[in-house]
Amino acid sequence: MHAGPGHLLFVEPTGDWPSQMTLANGEMEEVARLTADREVSEHTVVVSPDRQTFAVGSRTTAYLVSIESSRISVLFEPDPDARNVRMWIDTKWKGPTVHVVFSHVVGTKEEARQHVSDHFFNWEGEPVLRPACPSGGAPSTGWAVGSAWTSPDGRYVAWLDGGPAFTKYVGFARLDDPWPSLVIADAATCVPLFRVRSARTGELWWNAEWLATSEGIVVGTHDGYVIVRIRPEPEIVPFLRGGGTWGAWQTGPQPAPTGDGRYFGYDCNVYDAFEGRWVLPSDAIEDDDHGRGRVPESGGGSPCWWGDSHRERWSVAGEGWGEGWVEWLLLPPKIEFPPFSEEIAFRVARTSDCLHLRSEPDTDGEILDCLRDGARVVFVQREYPEGTVKSSYYPASVHPSIGLDERRVRSAPVWVYVRTEDGVEGWVSHDYLEHD
Repeated sequence: MHAGPGHLLFVEPTGDWPSQMTLANGEMEEVARLTADREVSEHTVVVSPDRQTFAVGSRTTAYLVSIESSRISVLFEPDPDARNVRMWIDTKWKGPTVHVVFSHVVGTKEEARQHVSDHFFNWEGEPVLRPACPSGGAPSTGWAVGSAWTSPDGRYVAWLDGGPAFTKYVGFARLDDPWPSLVIADAATCVPLFRVRSARTGELWWNAEWLATSEGIVVGTHDGYVIVRIRPEPEIVPFLRGGGTWGAWQTGPQPAPTGDGRYFGYDCNVYDAFEGRWVLPSDAIEDDDHGRGRVPESGGGSPCWWGDSHRERWSVAGEGWGEGWVEWLLLPPKIEFPPFSEEIAFRVARTSDCLHLRSEPDTDGEILDCLRDGARVVFVQREYPEGTVKSSYYPASVHPSIGLDERRVRSAPVWVYVRTEDGVEGWVSHDYLEHD
């Protein structure tokens, strides 16, 4: 089941094909009943920027569903000679094009090899050239390599470099850089404009979303959510505190289709960013220990989506999955301008005395040094110990330079392996670092 522009597209997987889809209007009246010749997944549905067309994916075929004509048409289907076909619509590539990823076996039985290809279409179903600016990395929870978020006006592209510290049942952790960065680039030239260190772009049911005005994109940070504004100049605007980075029912804040970036939906609640208060429902607001508003707990349940305007939120019931877990390693976010440094450096901060540099990622480890606030340290990429099983199911193997509590206790300390300016290497607590 998927919510669209004042319409709902009900996908009815049958376990076989054909599949049935029902298009309903805002009054929940059936507009059309559609049949796809293959099984359709309810999790591979994307809505066009003008909110008038659905792109729907099955294992072997991609479709377009027109709201205006209430018709379904084939967007892409593979060569009939292709074997072991697998296809998906990249739900994280949003903008003027539809990104279809096609995996299949080519060659004779003796020479068979797996081949993955990208195909791009406009929302009229016509093939178009690959966008000038594919992403530098894939979002953590996506299958497709090269995912990106294109602004509604087509002027900017955002992508994620780096990945989460730990994932379970949802993709695999990126091991190159455990501090993810959101990169904002010019869509026409792919030249980066700036990046934001420690910005997360996904949970389990949520991905970064552009404001309808294309002036900024909503991302997660270490203590909530911010708007990364591009115009009139790059700026990080905090607007919603709280909210977890893990949990199977989280949907994250969604900018309203109207309201000029003022209203945001979180689950079935609506937040007014101009006034800093919850407006729907009226009893949604909660306070933290310092009297600041924070996101109400989801409590588990069905996700909600925008209707035609910022005045309505729809609850959409659908199949969920359990035990999902995505955990990001984040510090207070920071804007950086090109040329970007490949070095990951920090400054010690917020200590009452100094920060202990230890021989092991444990408070019982030998103290090698005590670093005062302002001391600069550099992240050291260590090698995996021999025999380590590299899998996202094993927290200990997330990254050899990150010390995580194997019990996966959220309040447990996180340790980082660094080198001081004097050349001494050791472990420090993540809680007392900020990006240099």
